[in-house]
Amino acid sequence: MTTLCFRQPAPDDALRCFQIETSAYEGDEAAPLERIVKRIAEYPRGFLILEADEEIVGFINSGCAFHVVMSDEEFKELVGRS
Repeated sequence: MTTLCFRQPAPDDALRCFQIETSAYEGDEAAPLERIVKRIAEYPRGFLILEADEEIVGFINSGCAFHVVMSDEEFKELVGRS
């Protein structure tokens, strides 16, 4: 039986998240590793890691804003603020 677990990210999770990100998006739509590292470091509450039997199989990267007026490129740089 597979054991699923949601948890907050650790810095070492960035590479696996990057691998998942690049498998899901084509070309420049995927966030580069540096951006994922930055998001985890600056706003870990915006990440949720999904593990299956202690292996990362997915993640959610989210943000929160009350009013958003920004371009797609600006949105890609978005990190949360406490």
